[in-house]
Amino acid sequence: MDGLGNLTKMMALTKYLTRKILFNKRIIIAFLILLTVIGIMGYAGAQNTDKINTVSNLLVMMIDMLFMPAFFLINVCSLIRDEIEDKSIIHVLTSPFDRIFAYFSYYVSLVICLCLILAVITSLGFISFF
Repeated sequence: MDGLGNLTKMMALTKYLTRKILFNKRIIIAFLILLTVIGIMGYAGAQNTDKINTVSNLLVMMIDMLFMPAFFLINVCSLIRDEIEDKSIIHVLTSPFDRIFAYFSYYVSLVICLCLILAVITSLGFISFF
């Protein structure tokens, strides 16, 4: 199979998986994380402003160490489980499309979704601090 065909199929699979992750009911988890971050940062902003460095470290630690890995693992497991339940993973793995490109498409779509969601959570957490 030619390189352009693989790239086109990889982009199509990535778009499909990104929409599947972003427009799923599990996005409620990201919304709950967003509300938690807004609440904590709003509370910290209402306190003493001398501790801005500590509060920003708290936000980074909460997002990087707790929310990001948990959200990533939940979405990876649920995406693969959904593919196995509706038997669409068989079609992806047995098609004449190289598996490395299929796996890379799964990874890229998860990274895109995670970056979008974390950008929203971080920016709204920062805005709620002020």
